[in-house]
Amino acid sequence: MAQYKVALIRGDGIGVEVIEEGIKVLEALSEQFVISWQFEEHPWSSEYYIKNGQMMPSDGLDILAKADVICLGVVGHLDIWDHEDSSQREYRPGTPVPVDVRASTCHSSRHRGNPQVKSSGGDRVRIHDAETPGRRRSGGLG
Repeated sequence: MAQYKVALIRGDGIGVEVIEEGIKVLEALSEQFVISWQFEEHPWSSEYYIKNGQMMPSDGLDILAKADVICLGVVGHLDIWDHEDSSQREYRPGTPVPVDVRASTCHSSRHRGNPQVKSSGGDRVRIHDAETPGRRRSGGLG
C-alpha cells in the first residue's frame, strides 16, 4: 500500500474549510485506490504570526520538506497584511509547484452510465501538477 505524508496548513478564514474538504477528497481516494495518508497538522496561520512574529518556526521549510504533499489553505488577515510592508506579504512556505486547477459543477447527464462518477450535488475541483518541460513525473495516481 502506498503511503503519503501530508502536511496540513489550514491557514485562515475559508482556508480552514477548504483544507477540511480536501481531506475528505483524499480520504475518498483512499477508498478507491490502495493509498494511505498520514496527516500532520501545522498551525501556521495569522494567529500564529501574531503570537510568534513569524509565519512558521525557523525550521518550517525543513519540516515541510519531509512531506510528500503540502495542503496550504488561504493565509492572511487584513489587520496584519494591510499594515505591514508589502515585502511581508511573501509568506508562502516556499516556491509553489506549477499547478493546473479546474473547477466545475459535476453534471450527472455528462457522466451518465459511468459508475465511477458519483455526484453529491456539489462542485468539484481537480488539481494536478502542470507539465513542466524537463520534469519527469515519478509515480503518483496517473
